[in-house]
Amino acid sequence: MSSRSQSSVEEARELGLEAYRDNRLAVASSDLVIVAVEPSAAESVLREVSSSLEGKILVSTVAKLGIDRIRSLLGERSRTSVFRAMPNINVEFNKGFTALAGSGFGRDAVSSVFRLLGDVVWVEEELLDVLTVVASCTPALVAEIMDAVALAALRLGVPKRLAMRVVARVFEGTAISVAEKGVYSVRNSITTPRGLTSRMLLKALENNVKNAIVTSILEASRDLASSTRSG
Repeated sequence: MSSRSQSSVEEARELGLEAYRDNRLAVASSDLVIVAVEPSAAESVLREVSSSLEGKILVSTVAKLGIDRIRSLLGERSRTSVFRAMPNINVEFNKGFTALAGSGFGRDAVSSVFRLLGDVVWVEEELLDVLTVVASCTPALVAEIMDAVALAALRLGVPKRLAMRVVARVFEGTAISVAEKGVYSVRNSITTPRGLTSRMLLKALENNVKNAIVTSILEASRDLASSTRSG
């Protein structure tokens, strides 16, 4: 790995990794290179290491930087195999979701690397920006919803630590149930006519909760698409 931060380099070395403060040295010693930098720094970094990337596999996690643009930065004659990846924050616990795009040699190696961090799906590149919002941004939205449920529990007298524990387990278990059985099956299995759950859902719908979530995701996606075109 390569980082400008000496402390990050030292931490990586303590974990047994080869770590550098020189990007070109890091790339030269690697077969598969992952570029994970701020969008504002991406182009200068790619230009810096372009000559060292010949014949290697490059994976970019940089939003708004397309494969064609990456290839142009590397040069028309570059023999680098270029891919893009959009992981989300849950890769920290190997429960992530990563969307991958691109073609060329090294595709299986790219899949293998990101499968270590969670679920992987290959898509056409035009879907990556959409999945950036749906998969990479929505954990923050889900965290806000979880916080709202926990706050309601606190108002009802549940101790804070217990409230957060309950909410975390409920969302974790529900995610598994939805993946296995589907949204409607999970909802319908605990909703009865005039029951407590149906009244709670109706109140949420009356307050446009579902519409607000859909709208926030759609607007974020449009904002990203607009900034990509302007950039």
